[in-house]
Amino acid sequence: MLDQAYEFMYLGFNVMLMELRAHGNSGSNTTTLGVRESEEVKLAYDFLAKKGERNIILYGFSLGAVVIAKSIYDYDISPSGVILDAPFASLKSHLEGRARVLGFPEEPFGILVTFWSGVERGFNGFKHNTCEYVKKIKCPVLLQRGAQDKLVTQKETDCIYKNVSSTDKRLVIYKNVAHEPLLSKDPDKWRTEIRDFLSK
Repeated sequence: MLDQAYEFMYLGFNVMLMELRAHGNSGSNTTTLGVRESEEVKLAYDFLAKKGERNIILYGFSLGAVVIAKSIYDYDISPSGVILDAPFASLKSHLEGRARVLGFPEEPFGILVTFWSGVERGFNGFKHNTCEYVKKIKCPVLLQRGAQDKLVTQKETDCIYKNVSSTDKRLVIYKNVAHEPLLSKDPDKWRTEIRDFLSK
């Protein structure tokens, strides 16, 4: 996320980066694929709010985007805006996507691994649903995806977009981009969309 962080800084924003558990140099070896990580976004948000910051914009890619949506859903935090790049629609759809990319049959892989992930980590994996979480987002939203994304389908993105409660929302598709940082594949378009969104 350093490249994206520098872009936000070039636009005059201060940036706080956070690593989710089991990512980068942070602690733990176990991820809950966004179920419990929403607390980490809440802690970061509260840290900035207590310092007096009122214009807090949250940005996340893939799992990071899902965690942002879930944090708003779980904790009623109120950012000024959110930018969600390539979030998956549910844990089940994410695991189906993983199977698809690896050449496995999507079913029963998606159902079995969703069930077992929940049992192993102590949650109901079938309730981990971004399409539900975004219903609590009231601030402006920029939702983006790559048209060649084999991990997250257009159907998933449409479900998320449709369910965002905010009327100030925009969906942007990047033609020749897969499930990868949009900035690295189409920097001009990404910069234009981000600048337009943030200038509002």
